[in-house]
Amino acid sequence: MSYGIFIPVFFVIVGFNTDMSVFLNGGGTLGLVLVILLGSIVAKYGSGWLGARLSGFNAHEARVVGIATVPQLSTTLAVVYTAVELGILRSDLITSMVILSIVTTAIAPLVLRRLRLARY
Repeated sequence: MSYGIFIPVFFVIVGFNTDMSVFLNGGGTLGLVLVILLGSIVAKYGSGWLGARLSGFNAHEARVVGIATVPQLSTTLAVVYTAVELGILRSDLITSMVILSIVTTAIAPLVLRRLRLARY
């Protein structure tokens, strides 16, 4: 239900409030996006990998678990939607979080497929 109704609605609402012109204003928005994106991916992958290793998974399985934890769509969009409604985030942060959701949701399945193909 959430992936069929709520998340697409959140994505559309947040997307309408996303100001892509922040990239034209300078001010290091691209740097902010890259720091948030790389920091989030490293933190999510690292925690998933570490949790899997501590649970007894082998190295390949831990990589799969790490990559599987990277996508950030539903919770990120809900938080961004709430922040937009309350007016507590700057437009460059909102844009960064929307890009984070798009990139992590798009790359994780591709990397997982590559890991699966590399295994066989």
